[in-house]
Amino acid sequence: MLKITTRDIQAQKLEYKIEQARLNVTQIRFHIDNFFGGQLPWEDIRKFGNGKIIYEQLFDKNMECESESHTVDSSLFVEFLLVIKQI
Repeated sequence: MLKITTRDIQAQKLEYKIEQARLNVTQIRFHIDNFFGGQLPWEDIRKFGNGKIIYEQLFDKNMECESESHTVDSSLFVEFLLVIKQI
């Protein structure tokens, strides 16, 4: 069973130097590339846990293109990373 606490999320945010409350697509791509070492293609993000929510929030209404103006809660994103890390 996966168990991720608020303390876990805060610790990872400190480790990854994520200080913002919300992250845009450029910031998320940067952290994804660093975290997974380029081994997880961007298109596959939506296949894992909260990844679908993250992916949908970063795209325009038609899901055609990423929008720099769209952001995702950084805690949701870090929780996503921790879930993948535990798998």
